[in-house]
Amino acid sequence: MLSFTCASAQVNSNRLSVTPKKPVPGKPVELVYDVKLGKLDQSKPIKAAFYQFSNYEWHTDTALMQKQGENAKASFNLLPAASFAAVKFYQGSFHSQEAADNNNKKGFPILITDSKGKTLPGGALAQALFKLPGYNGGVPDYFASKSPMLSADSLSLLLNEELKQKGSTPTKFLNKYLALQRAIKGDKFKADAPAMIDKLLEDKNLDEDNLMELQRVAQFELKDATRGAAIQNLILTKYPKGSFARFQAYRDATQNVKSNEKVIANSELFLKKFPISEWRQHPTNQDFIYYSLYRNLATAYFDSGDFEALQRLRPDWDFKTENEVYRWNIERAYMLKSVPVAKLQSLADSLYKDLLVKVNDKSYLTDFDSYAAAKENAFAQLKNRTENEINIHYQNGDYKGALTYYELLRPQERFANADINALHLDLLDKTGQKQMIQPLLENSLRNNAVTPEMFDRLKQLYTAQHGNAEGYDNYLASLKSADKLSELQASVRAHMTKVNVDSFDMEDMNGNMVHSSNWGDKIVVIDFWATWCRPCIAAFPGMQMLVDKYAKDPTVDFYFVGTMQFGDYKQKVKDFMKREGWRFKVLHDNVNPKTGEQNQVFSGYAKLFSSSGIPRKIIIKNGVMRYTTEGYSGSPSELVDEISYAIELLKAEK
Repeated sequence: MLSFTCASAQVNSNRLSVTPKKPVPGKPVELVYDVKLGKLDQSKPIKAAFYQFSNYEWHTDTALMQKQGENAKASFNLLPAASFAAVKFYQGSFHSQEAADNNNKKGFPILITDSKGKTLPGGALAQALFKLPGYNGGVPDYFASKSPMLSADSLSLLLNEELKQKGSTPTKFLNKYLALQRAIKGDKFKADAPAMIDKLLEDKNLDEDNLMELQRVAQFELKDATRGAAIQNLILTKYPKGSFARFQAYRDATQNVKSNEKVIANSELFLKKFPISEWRQHPTNQDFIYYSLYRNLATAYFDSGDFEALQRLRPDWDFKTENEVYRWNIERAYMLKSVPVAKLQSLADSLYKDLLVKVNDKSYLTDFDSYAAAKENAFAQLKNRTENEINIHYQNGDYKGALTYYELLRPQERFANADINALHLDLLDKTGQKQMIQPLLENSLRNNAVTPEMFDRLKQLYTAQHGNAEGYDNYLASLKSADKLSELQASVRAHMTKVNVDSFDMEDMNGNMVHSSNWGDKIVVIDFWATWCRPCIAAFPGMQMLVDKYAKDPTVDFYFVGTMQFGDYKQKVKDFMKREGWRFKVLHDNVNPKTGEQNQVFSGYAKLFSSSGIPRKIIIKNGVMRYTTEGYSGSPSELVDEISYAIELLKAEK
């Protein structure tokens, strides 16, 4: 049985070949995947998730496979102690896979041997673990199965084979050993576990991780409070500043703590006993403790007005922590106007300078499946903080200072945000740099990040230079990026649809009823929004441009449906429209008689999207939903191009 099980651990699929056929530790291995024989979309990029079992732990690497004809190739370096590997092919992101191929639930395992072809320490164990559910020792998210995919006899045989390896003992892979015992013993595990634990505790060389696992099993799985407490005391005695003691102290310091004074006192006491400098000398997977504790402590200092104490913490923070401290405290205070901007600026600048130094420290690496993705996220976060610095200095009247922060944006970021571009324009005006205005406007248009006011300004400049507006439209068209426009149009085409929808009747702001059944073949754009929805409101400048653009086109109409609102929503909407001056046809969503919520029409559409997020725009023609998209990119000009292209596609239909 063992020889059969081990043989089956080798790759047995006509769509995957491995070179060399007998991989050895510490050497590269090449994977060739026959795309046409798989079930993945051949038109989309294919990635490989490569799992290695080394030193009794799973290690994961990912790679984008390179297309070569009908094949896709990727290479990985085996770890020096690797004894087993497996691969899965997927599309999308690692943590949110659109599609995957795991060899029809058989897996793509790769048995690694020594130079003589013998199984290595960990090899038999990995073969057994590979067929366990991911949460119970197997490869995370490899198989969807919630139960072992090998018989108890096969698992037992593999475990015994592993224990025959020279120097092999259960305590070298204790959590895996217990996982296999659960699968092998089934319902008998809990009855046999106490004796098993006591036997394992006889090994005086058990490290803290092993003791913590035994304590967890006794305390929570077996509900054996006495045995659990005894192991806990053993851990605290043997490792008074170890992971277990640290977590216990963290839990005690943060549970049921509500006042800033208590947060500060408890956190400072914890950091004195468990300084981050000591943890960094021997880091464990408890980085979340310091990330969470420092965030809460910084917020307590900030809300107490003790900015000096907050700044004293900075040397202890990595980029991820300090970025969150800035985001939650500085940006929150700026938005809510809870701290005078003159006072806020000094602290914001201090934290921001730190972020510039720390941006490459890889602190986001554990949140992403590649360093490239983690690095890009870090710089995207820094971009957000940079834009906030621009706003703070602008509001504080430091216009020249605000302009210096634009230079800290990466080239691809400098003209990508319509609101920041509009602010940049105002700063150039305020600092008398008139010669820089037209290049700014042109670059903003090339990035399709332009507000209505910026369009007006560009037209004024053009008219002043040429004496009239003749040729202006051609000038605008010449500035737009063909690649960006092509990308946007492809996205619009991807969101085109044909879904029959129910007609509805809704009341407008004047109390008149509007019946969708009367629209016929008119192209009707519906924007679902709410007064509390900031992205919805932010998109209104672009929507107003669209309404004005098609104002004289009898084949196109726009309705803005207020939904999911509270209180006297009709009056709120009326007051909002009057105050802000939007020239929209506004409808009120109906109240659901069963729930009392003002979302009856939208909730029906939300079932089609599998999302209840707004802003949500749909286009209806002849009682059929032809286009839909959710959210707002932040650019009025891009929104105009998006919806305009969808409208023109529908107008061109025969």
